[in-house]
Amino acid sequence: MNNIEKLIGQLCHDFRELEDVVTLTMGTSPSGNTFSSNSENGIEFHQGKTSFGREIIKHSNIYTASPIKIAEPNSLISV
Repeated sequence: MNNIEKLIGQLCHDFRELEDVVTLTMGTSPSGNTFSSNSENGIEFHQGKTSFGREIIKHSNIYTASPIKIAEPNSLISV
């Protein structure tokens, strides 16, 4: 057991693996040729640090006509 595992054992009394308490879904980007700056051409697309603020999603000005995955309302998104 390494030092981090020892600290977790001492400080986190109800420690569980993330996969045991949430459903993890990896994102997938649509093809680049589906992107547009026209808001009438699909749904808003968010990718990486440029779209995500510290606590909220920023407006991206990029849209895609072929989304592959869509986050459900109240989803927790991590970049």
